[in-house]
Amino acid sequence: MHTTVSTKPGRLDHPPQPRPESAPERSQLRSRHVRPIDRLALHVGAALIKWGRRPAAVRPVISAVVEAEDWEAAQRIRAEREQATERLRVDLLSYRMSVPFR
Repeated sequence: MHTTVSTKPGRLDHPPQPRPESAPERSQLRSRHVRPIDRLALHVGAALIKWGRRPAAVRPVISAVVEAEDWEAAQRIRAEREQATERLRVDLLSYRMSVPFR
């Protein structure tokens, strides 16, 4: 069974356009203005995206007085704190493993 479905004769516009008598006039269309709140939302969204993509460890730009040694000392102190926290966590875990469960 071969059935051929043809289009209506005289139908050459694709996609179908509304007939001129049923199309609204230009003056009847609502104008869409960009309001200040829309602009604000756009700028806030862009700022949040930029802020979320910043590097994890950013060197602070306080002033030109901050020297490389100060930065390295701060990084060293931070690393020591992280090591101390890790040691404390391991000590607590070993204590929990040695104490019988109640």
